[in-house]
Amino acid sequence: MITNIKTFLTYKLPKIRNLFPLEDFCLYRDFPFNQLIILANPFTFLIWQNINELNESCTYLWIVQYFDIYIQFFDQLNRPNDSFYNNSEILDYMNENINSLVFQSMSECNFEERLRLCNKSNYQVEKLWDLSNYLILNKKLEIVLKISKYLGSFYGIFTNLLVLLVILNKNNSDLFKKIRQYSYLWLNSLFNIFILVIEILSWMNECFYPFQVFCPEIRKVIFIQYFKIIFVECLVTAFRFMCSFTYVAFALNRISLIGSGQSGLVKFMSEVGIKKYIGVTLAISLGLSAIKFFKYDINYELSEFNFPISNEWDIININLAFVTSTLFNTVYFILTFISDIMNYFLLFIVCCVIDVWMVIKLKKTLNEKFDKLSSICKNMKQLEFQKKENKKASNKAVRMVVINTFIGLMFKLPVCILPLFNLLAQFMASDHPLFSNFYFLCIYNMLLVSGLFEVTLDLSDFLYTFSISIVLLIYNRFDKKFKTGYDRLIKRTKK
Repeated sequence: MITNIKTFLTYKLPKIRNLFPLEDFCLYRDFPFNQLIILANPFTFLIWQNINELNESCTYLWIVQYFDIYIQFFDQLNRPNDSFYNNSEILDYMNENINSLVFQSMSECNFEERLRLCNKSNYQVEKLWDLSNYLILNKKLEIVLKISKYLGSFYGIFTNLLVLLVILNKNNSDLFKKIRQYSYLWLNSLFNIFILVIEILSWMNECFYPFQVFCPEIRKVIFIQYFKIIFVECLVTAFRFMCSFTYVAFALNRISLIGSGQSGLVKFMSEVGIKKYIGVTLAISLGLSAIKFFKYDINYELSEFNFPISNEWDIININLAFVTSTLFNTVYFILTFISDIMNYFLLFIVCCVIDVWMVIKLKKTLNEKFDKLSSICKNMKQLEFQKKENKKASNKAVRMVVINTFIGLMFKLPVCILPLFNLLAQFMASDHPLFSNFYFLCIYNMLLVSGLFEVTLDLSDFLYTFSISIVLLIYNRFDKKFKTGYDRLIKRTKK
């Protein structure tokens, strides 16, 4: 316990120099602003404690230059019930130190020069950006990304409908009827349409406070909240799985048409029933997407939170905007990460491997056919022409693989980045010394509080929407049969 007043005044209280930094000197040029300002207890003693440090800013010293008036004030103050103020020791201590500390340091500040520099005509106002400014900026970016995603969804519905019309049109049956890969191709576009329609309807659940661009009141309806949980989260995730599964089937059936001596997997995929394959993969997709149901809880009465309440950032906001490690969070984020890593990474790798496999087999088959042709044909012009055609077909396949890989890396893979961050944050927030990392949690918390987390999520969703909206361009560019069917459809439409 501190029993001596001098001991109290010299006690190492927290520094308050940050309250009066040197760069704020001009704000106090007219201090005490034509009135008597008393820095009362405990503020007075905090300042006196800091005066003992000779490296204090001149702003402090300018403010405390009237301490002699304060001393007189305290001397005349009658506080019979306050022994602290009546204690003459405080006055003695102030008188003892005011000359040796305050005025000596004041002379080094050159107040006249500093007052001259405070000429308002020389002021330059700088815009200061803090966390709230970044939050508002990110909210605006969210709105731009959402609107762009909705526009992209309309375009994607149109392009994927064209894919359905090209393949299912009776006038093109001679091109696609007996080739199984195109059945998986139109099914892929069908699942794309399901995704895009749900994304357009998801505006019913969107609200960007304080910019109420959407914010329909129906978002609070229980049915609409369940729509977001079941359709926007669970079914969209399942349909994204199905987009990958149908592309895998399409790619393997495409390989079955190249050369002979097919492997067991390719042969199996060329023989398995389409309905059976779709049924099994759809059941797998729904099972892997079921964890998304627990991403939200129905919001019955908390108007300050989203409708429904997210178990990702809303729960973190409830816990003072900082991540907490609970059993539910840990299990949820682990299963979510497994689901997303399979959906957007493992299946992406599988598709890339199949595409590369197709290119290798195509080159091998073309070389074998060319060697066979060379042995029976002596026409050099015909051989040279065939060699150029083979090279053109090979290069076209390579370009298709490169473009598909680029689209997967840039537009689909980013979706699984945030689930990885969530999972890491849960382990970092645990008490286990091997995982606990305060600095990572601070960065993670900054992403949440600044709104950058949600912007990244919206950006990844927009990129995915863009990737499934341009399938028509890819098919029309790299598939000869599809291009023929598309040209037929356009000609008939024009007529």
